[in-house]
Amino acid sequence: MIKTCKNCSENFEITDDDLKFYEDIGPDFNGKKYPISAPNLCPKCREINRLQFRNLKNLYKRKCDFSGKEIISGYSEKIISPIYHASIWWSDKWDPMDHGMDLDLNRSFFEQFKELFEKVPLLHLYWVNNENCEYINGAANCKNCYLSFNIDQCESMYYVTNAQKSQFCFDCYSIFGCELCFQCVDCENCYNLFYSERSSSCSDSYFLIDCKRCKDCIGCVNLIDKQYCIFNEQFSKDEYEKKKNQILNERNYEEIHIDILKKSLAFPKKYYYGHSNESFSGNNIRNAKNSYACFESYEIENCKYCDYIFHAKNCMDYNIFGNHSEWIYNSIATGINCSNNICCMGCWQSSSNNFYCNMINGCTNCFGCSGLKKKNYCILNKQYTKEEYEILVPKIIQKMIENDEWGEFFPKELSPFSFEESIASDYYPEQKNEHIVKAGKETDGCIECGKHFKVIQQEENFYNKNNLSLPKKCPKCRDKARMKLRNPKKLWTRACSKCGTGIQTSYSSDRPETVYCEACYLASVY
Repeated sequence: MIKTCKNCSENFEITDDDLKFYEDIGPDFNGKKYPISAPNLCPKCREINRLQFRNLKNLYKRKCDFSGKEIISGYSEKIISPIYHASIWWSDKWDPMDHGMDLDLNRSFFEQFKELFEKVPLLHLYWVNNENCEYINGAANCKNCYLSFNIDQCESMYYVTNAQKSQFCFDCYSIFGCELCFQCVDCENCYNLFYSERSSSCSDSYFLIDCKRCKDCIGCVNLIDKQYCIFNEQFSKDEYEKKKNQILNERNYEEIHIDILKKSLAFPKKYYYGHSNESFSGNNIRNAKNSYACFESYEIENCKYCDYIFHAKNCMDYNIFGNHSEWIYNSIATGINCSNNICCMGCWQSSSNNFYCNMINGCTNCFGCSGLKKKNYCILNKQYTKEEYEILVPKIIQKMIENDEWGEFFPKELSPFSFEESIASDYYPEQKNEHIVKAGKETDGCIECGKHFKVIQQEENFYNKNNLSLPKKCPKCRDKARMKLRNPKKLWTRACSKCGTGIQTSYSSDRPETVYCEACYLASVY
């Protein structure tokens, strides 16, 4: 089936497998199936719509609407919804059921949800179980981190986006299991690595691109299991140490990095970054099976149009989280043993069979609810019996089907964030992001945007210890520069530059890189 996106007017395909998924994930009430309607938006516009409901990197000083204390929040004072600090939001000091509304089947569901959404308190940050981490967002189980976002099980991370199980890293983007890394992008299980991209299990090295299991190397591309190499040339240990000191002491690190990026164009690129996948398409993925158009994800199966999810199966149009979840559709920031959630944002901890819910925890069989914890059979935060719920919900769904809304995500007009505040502007940067200034040593203005910014003591100590100059760009511009080192989250069909095999890759055909299929790439690396 070919449809035309009602937003961008581009044609997009809905396959038979897609239709089967919509049928399978559709709920069943009293023996009648309610399959999800085929979407009216293309995959890109569907994702943009979801991402506009999530802000991570713009932080504001404001007051908690419960305690009156000053807090750092992802919500500015401009929004209507009350904002509670996590210590209050997760407590029993308030009851979201106090804001319950009677359902009116003669009114638009989205209009009624908007009223509820603006009354129920929101969590001040996507933040749980963190210690000394006032300035982070989208984070859990972290300690002593600062201006870092989408991080989990991390310690002492500064200016990092998308990280898991890492510690003592600065200015990195998308790292896993790393320690003492600086200016690294898409790196895994690395130690003491500087200015490197798409490298794994490397240590004590600088300026590596697409390397594996390398140690004591500088400026190398496509190397595997090497030591004491500089610009892909082998040296003895003594020769290496002498040349290393000469290079690092005489040249500016950023200049070397730019030079290596240019030189790397002479080397073939594998058509995607990742490993251990079967029947897949996408980029930055590993251990994926029967999953297509997925990015920055691992341990996934039977997934499509998913981004930054892990340990998930049977999901579609799903951004961020997972953690042993399945049958999630058109949702964001949902996970931890969740299942059968449709069009939700922030459903956590074994939440299942929920529809159009926001920030709920441990809930099942809820429709259009916000802020609930361990509740069942609720609609618009009002309690119903199982029998009442199973009579009313099909009526809501039928009304949404008539209005061509069933299965569509919340309208972007409901988002508390502007486009430039949301992470949609990171993925699709049509407009500039706003900036935030934090406590520390003030620098001259950013050479990119002109904004003044601060350097905290931990950062200054790190630069001094590693003989690095203080940054000339603000954290936001540094983050944007790292994002530019990554391929877009989009796929093109082209041929392997060596054997001509058809591939789907995030390298468009007009780019200068030579792109190989996996077999040709593996035959070419050192």
